Amino acid sequence: MMKCSNNTKTIPLLYGHLTMFPYQCSKQSSVGFEMISAGGDLSTELLEFDSRRSLIDYWNSLHEAIEAINQTAMSKSNNGLGPEEMIHGVWWIYEKQRATEYNLTWKRCFLAIKGPDVYMFDSCPLTSSDWLKGPRPFKVYAAMFKTLKESECIDGRQWCFMIESDQLTNGRSYYSVETWRHLVAIENIWNMANYLAVYNLKYKTFGCMWCGQVAGLTLDIDKGFSLYDSSLKCYMWTYRFSQLKGSSDDGKTCLKLHFQTGHNKVIETREIHCEKIEPLLYTIHAFLSAKLASVDRQFLSKLPITQPVRDTNKVKDVCLTSTGKPSQLLCLPIF
Repeated sequence: MMKCSNNTKTIPLLYGHLTMFPYQCSKQSSVGFEMISAGGDLSTELLEFDSRRSLIDYWNSLHEAIEAINQTAMSKSNNGLGPEEMIHGVWWIYEKQRATEYNLTWKRCFLAIKGPDVYMFDSCPLTSSDWLKGPRPFKVYAAMFKTLKESECIDGRQWCFMIESDQLTNGRSYYSVETWRHLVAIENIWNMANYLAVYNLKYKTFGCMWCGQVAGLTLDIDKGFSLYDSSLKCYMWTYRFSQLKGSSDDGKTCLKLHFQTGHNKVIETREIHCEKIEPLLYTIHAFLSAKLASVDRQFLSKLPITQPVRDTNKVKDVCLTSTGKPSQLLCLPIF
């Protein structure tokens, strides 16, 4: 049985939000949940149930209905759009705020991944013009997504993740979602959007200094790493992604890449200097992640467009390590 007031409220399901967290609390309610409209102006307040089973049944039914209507709306919006414009996923999430008398502990925000862009809105974008009014988006391949273990969570909210980007305040933000199912969905869509973005981008070049000379480091999804000397107007070195065996940086401007060459397994270290090292590190991580995904047949089968399947028999180990920031550790198989 559901306990509520005698007043009748009508709340649209489209982009609606279900939450078991009472306002500003870090612990979920065990007796009920609240439904909030897309605009945040309508709410059921707390709906209480006489059993946990009834609560979960109502939650799942409403959640599935909201997901279905959201998916229909996104499909209509995506009609005729290319992969660089498609809306891949939208979710209500909570961003951790600094706890002061002026700031809320948790702030509700609307996460959207559209093409290669990641958006963080204060309210749900319902029209085309709404997408242009929000904060400036950042590229999915210029950021890092990390699902947090339970031991890494900072309070009673269990399903949490972090996003790192030089375009975020303090370089990173901490978020929570309602359920494990939400967290898995966001991570899967992020990985898919990153893969599509990298393969549509194909390559990206970063200005840098090498041996005191102005140069450009190019990441190419098919060729790997290449460094071009601007004064000599030629490529000084090229390595496949599979040749990268490690890296280190000072967290500021200096990056050392360690490549293995030939059958004698000699390690060559290439040191470059960039004005800002974080965007380069995030993009290297994104390219390596996309390369790894290209040998995962199950992952490829779920893509909205057909991508070539790589030969998984050629997989080797690659390790990218950043000493400058603790979360930038990537060890993955790659060919």
